[in-house]
Amino acid sequence: MKVGDKIKFDFAGKKKEGTVHKVFSKTVYLK
Repeated sequence: MKVGDKIKFDFAGKKKEGTVHKVFSKTVYLK
């Protein structure tokens, strides 16, 4: 996973898509 990747995830029971903004060791920031 790297900056700029599009990922899909479940949030509050809904499917969302986000773009990876920053990646630290175990934390991924979405925008």
